[in-house]
Amino acid sequence: TKEKQINLMRVDSITNMRGINYKNIIYYIEKDLETITAYQENGSIKWQMQMKDIFECPCVGEPGIRFIMIGNQMVYGDVFDIKDDELFIVYAKHDFAKININTGEAIYLGAD
Repeated sequence: TKEKQINLMRVDSITNMRGINYKNIIYYIEKDLETITAYQENGSIKWQMQMKDIFECPCVGEPGIRFIMIGNQMVYGDVFDIKDDELFIVYAKHDFAKININTGEAIYLGAD
């Protein structure tokens, strides 16, 4: 999608779309809902991040990526100080992290 966010938990959303195309890189949620891969235009992998490497589980709720967003949009961007070059992630029920889209470096932000 050309949108800058994907919500996998909205009942009314089309959840077949699991990738965000941003500046010729596709940030894709893999089928396992545990991995985000950044694919370059030629199909090669720029970086890949396993959620188990970010989040300390057991988490509250079913493990899996629920929501991703690039840049500072909505309330999440303000609360967590999300920059334009960061991918915000909601995992399980309410655990949060961000990934630098250029380097693939991840930071755990906590849970509510």
